Amino acid sequence: MNPIKTFINKNPAVLLLFFVYLFFLPHLLSYDYAWMFPEEFFCKKAAIKNGPQLQWQDLKSGMDWWGFEEGTFRITRPLSSYFEILDTKFRCWLWHFMPPHPSVSLTWIFSFIGAPVFLYRLMRYWKVSQNTALAMTAFYLMTPAVMSYAVMLFRPAKPMANFFIILCLYQASNLQKKFLDHGKPIPPINYMVFWVISTLSFYWDETIWVIIPALLVLFPRVLICRKSYLWAWLSLPFVTTLFYFKIIPFLTVLAGYDYADVIRFKGSLRQLSNFPIEFLLDLAGNAKSLVFDTMGIMVPDVFKASLWIKAVFGISLAAWGVIWFYLLRIRWPSNWWAIFLGGLLLFFNYLMTILVGVWGPYYYGAFWSIFFVLWLGLWIQQSRISRFVLTVCFIPIFLSMFYGFSAINRVYKLQHYYPYNPTSISQYFAGKKSFFDTDRTLPFSGSELEWYAKSYWLALKQRPSWAQLSCLPSELYWLKLELEPDKRHTRYELDTKNTHIPTLIFDFY
Repeated sequence: MNPIKTFINKNPAVLLLFFVYLFFLPHLLSYDYAWMFPEEFFCKKAAIKNGPQLQWQDLKSGMDWWGFEEGTFRITRPLSSYFEILDTKFRCWLWHFMPPHPSVSLTWIFSFIGAPVFLYRLMRYWKVSQNTALAMTAFYLMTPAVMSYAVMLFRPAKPMANFFIILCLYQASNLQKKFLDHGKPIPPINYMVFWVISTLSFYWDETIWVIIPALLVLFPRVLICRKSYLWAWLSLPFVTTLFYFKIIPFLTVLAGYDYADVIRFKGSLRQLSNFPIEFLLDLAGNAKSLVFDTMGIMVPDVFKASLWIKAVFGISLAAWGVIWFYLLRIRWPSNWWAIFLGGLLLFFNYLMTILVGVWGPYYYGAFWSIFFVLWLGLWIQQSRISRFVLTVCFIPIFLSMFYGFSAINRVYKLQHYYPYNPTSISQYFAGKKSFFDTDRTLPFSGSELEWYAKSYWLALKQRPSWAQLSCLPSELYWLKLELEPDKRHTRYELDTKNTHIPTLIFDFY
């Protein structure tokens, strides 16, 4: 028998990965959905201030906390700034050969290749079957967290933090599998590599701190097999804090920038004591949003949608009913998983209450998807659900996730580029506005935006005058930065977040 056919018969969930990579991702990354967050305009100005080519001066530019973090004293993620420089200059180089795309990024390599591979191998270490591991990997890729930081180009912090969370978990599982499971001690050099990679992870984004409790809960044997290893691991918070408060500020001054006091960062932990009541009041709503949206049950006004979307949503709910019918017949995978997920819910609730309140698992809650998928995979593995039933159930679930995320992504895109009443996205999440509101259409379709981008790219290759290139939808204004990095664009020209700018500037530039 054909080996490929045999593999598919044994692991039908591989078809889910084909659906994701050949259908869902191409559609979500099209011009109809993909966009660049307006705040990214300012980061790009800082990234290419030395020109579109990589230069030694970029080593200093990466410490420009005022340019990359808009003066918020957030100096805790310098690796994200350096990746921003590399990514922006990669995009500038790429446009010599192909028309621009709003959200293409080097982070895609880590989000769509690296993270799924390590996540799959991590589940296989936990004796999750090939079929279930493939289904869970595909499910992870379809979660709103992963989709949001691929469809919307913003800082590389969250996608890279997600990748390094998975990488650190995989490294710990690999050390346990290769050495401890065979009664062998972990060699110091192997542990040192693991420790160094974990240490560097903390400078992508603050959410990476979740690996400290995660590894203590999931792989305690790796950390406590030697006292020196445990002390090395427990030193991570202190080493990182030293860098945040002393070493990185010193390096910023050495690079020629102002001293940055991280205590003055507006999102710092010192604000935790300012909202004890809100923290408790928001817990139920935020937890519901995180769990249900991750499962693809993310459209509160689905009955205002088209008949097709209603049908898909209804079938997906039935599919989840089938899956949970099998899951509830067995005990939970383990108590420590339940405790850890409960802790993550509290941590997520803190982020949502103190920072934004409306992003939910989209982007800011990206870390949750990893642990939810691992927990669900372990639970499914213990159930008696047929591999074919599991695969069939996930097909409508994925379709529902696609339509739900598309609708919510459309709301964000409308609000950030084409302001109108109501001016707050939170009204949608309060149920006061419909995600499928047909009265609110995007000013430009995906095909129109693609035409504008391609026309601008082709015209620029013919080196026309500046006046000939002055007309662009505001949603594509980043083209002026990346295709003409030597031009001096003013902050006023790029400030598409200012709702007081005349409407004409939002429609055409």
